[in-house]
Amino acid sequence: MLEKLFKQSFVPRQAKGAKPTTKTNSQREKTKTILKASEHIEHLTEGYVLSSEAKKNIAKAYIAKRPKGYGEIYSPIYNLSYYATTLLHIFSLVIALPFVTILVGFFAQQIGLPIGEQTAYIIAAGFLASLEIAQHSTLNVMWNIYFQDGKFAAGITVVAIIFSAFSVASSGYSAYHFLQGSQFVIWGLAISIGNEALINWLSHWRHKYEWTTRQESQMVNDLYRGKKDDHLFTKVSKNDSSLGKERGQQAHKMEQ
Repeated sequence: MLEKLFKQSFVPRQAKGAKPTTKTNSQREKTKTILKASEHIEHLTEGYVLSSEAKKNIAKAYIAKRPKGYGEIYSPIYNLSYYATTLLHIFSLVIALPFVTILVGFFAQQIGLPIGEQTAYIIAAGFLASLEIAQHSTLNVMWNIYFQDGKFAAGITVVAIIFSAFSVASSGYSAYHFLQGSQFVIWGLAISIGNEALINWLSHWRHKYEWTTRQESQMVNDLYRGKKDDHLFTKVSKNDSSLGKERGQQAHKMEQ
């Protein structure tokens, strides 16, 4: 009965006349997990819980608060970090745009190439967008090398610092130029520096998540295989499956 309720609650119904949709592997696994939990809790609660709604809520609570690994717990934050980083880069571009537009107009005037204000804004926006993309790429490479080798690569680290320093300087100068004489000038400078600090911190956190999750997966792999070899990307044989089942039965006996 509880299994039927779970199917109704967690498996999306298709509208009449709609074409059948293909489930992804993750959706199938999630549904299997929920159904297994519902079967277990149905036997567990049948002696003291009479309400079907209460049984369903108990099972939902069990699924929500079951022990989870690091990778699963922080997965939503990992996804959010990409959106946040994109917004922060756009915000950095917008803040720095006035200052870089002034620079573009100044250099165009120096070489005798008069351009309009709109053209200067377009050139400045394209230049800043290229810098933000380059900064994002260099930060990714820098942290990849760091978490793989345990140390910073001097060349790419210097380039990443230069990009970050230019972003802070251009954003900070824009804030100072347009807010000077105002009580908000300090806030403008603080926001510019804080925005850049968040970009760098999120890049580091994202790579730390990937590294920690990889280590966690390796640990589970080693516990399952009973070896210190990397078999994460090899096919599991029948012998390995039976070995894992046998170890699971032994662990269950030890718990009893």
